[in-house]
Amino acid sequence: MPDRTLLVADDDPGLRESLERTLTREGYRVLLASDGRAALERLQDGAIDLIVTDLKMPGLTAASSCSS
Repeated sequence: MPDRTLLVADDDPGLRESLERTLTREGYRVLLASDGRAALERLQDGAIDLIVTDLKMPGLTAASSCSS
């Protein structure tokens, strides 16, 4: 079973929740963010192994979030 933490950042709640269910079922710990700013806050909270993000979100885009 994977022992990894993933961050799913997407402004579409349906897609975000669907990814959370699927990835959790596969054994991953999943953190959620609804926009780029929330994603940055989550990144400061602790170790994230992988980020799955929408390219265009309100607040900060994925590219802006990654460069911050």
